[in-house]
Amino acid sequence: MLPSFTVSESNAPAISGICRRLDGMPLAIELAASRIAVLTPRQILSRLDDRFRLLSSGDRAAFSRGWTLEAAEAVCDENAGVQVLETLGQLVDKSIVVVADQGEAEKRYALLETIRQYGLEQLEKAQETRLQRVRHRDWFLGLVEQAEPGLHGRGQLEWFNRLDREMGNIRAAIEWCLSAGDEEKGLRTVGALYWYWHIRSFYVEGLELSERALSIGTQSPSASRTMALTTAALMAWGQRDVSAMDRFGHAGLAMCEMWGDRKHLASSLQIRALTGSNSRTRTTLLERALEIAQEQKDTWNIVNALRLLACVMTGQGRYDNQRELCQQGLDCAGDRRQGQHQLAVARPGLGRVGTR
Repeated sequence: MLPSFTVSESNAPAISGICRRLDGMPLAIELAASRIAVLTPRQILSRLDDRFRLLSSGDRAAFSRGWTLEAAEAVCDENAGVQVLETLGQLVDKSIVVVADQGEAEKRYALLETIRQYGLEQLEKAQETRLQRVRHRDWFLGLVEQAEPGLHGRGQLEWFNRLDREMGNIRAAIEWCLSAGDEEKGLRTVGALYWYWHIRSFYVEGLELSERALSIGTQSPSASRTMALTTAALMAWGQRDVSAMDRFGHAGLAMCEMWGDRKHLASSLQIRALTGSNSRTRTTLLERALEIAQEQKDTWNIVNALRLLACVMTGQGRYDNQRELCQQGLDCAGDRRQGQHQLAVARPGLGRVGTR
């Protein structure tokens, strides 16, 4: 700053122009004013074609819609060291970074969009974009893979809320995989999001990203491709696109069988059953899915297979069988202390039977 600086008739038009060009943003104006010791207002104004070229000494941003300290340490510093914490504190003090969410568990931070865009430009100029994007991608892939089993358990509400907060970053990570041709990690990310997208009814986005991930790379059989095919089939089901669901479901099941992927076979069989041509076919597929889920001790798929079998029994008018299957599902979900959704999908069947 320049203590002797005053507004005058000669510099007032330039100062007014600076304020207009910076959209009246106090932070941006304050940052521009910090250059008054070396530039006149007219010089500052003339250099605002590149709006934030002067407004930072190198602060950079790879995040979308905010971040946590833990994420910043993983993405911005190889050793997750104290330097990130100190830098973040300085940026908060300068109001360059704002505390966006005062959660009890952890604080969340954000940048104004225009400053974030400036940070991305600086990454490009420093040729650090790829490094930061790779770290960003790996961190959020790890997050969704950690969340995936949690979306089925007792802590599912917390995991759904956490993914809600991070979807901007997760979408950015997927887009990076797609643009960089990173087949394996793109497939793993969309595969881990299948239940989140389903419960949140993000079917259009889920199908579009799944299809794009499935279209890159060698398209060789793999567990990650199997799960992405299952995700695409479920997303097509949510849009009542029977043709796409049948195509993806068939491909996913065939790849499971060829790859020997027992872990995802129960899910693939259930998805395939939803487009079964008749009740006998659906029953055969679901009974096999139940058997494999029981073999894997996969409570989530056990309950889902029992629920879908109960629906088939309802269509056949076999209400005693439906009651038995629903009760098994309820007992399994309750005994294993699983998530609220598993109990919820079992109970309505018993309610419907009770009204017969």
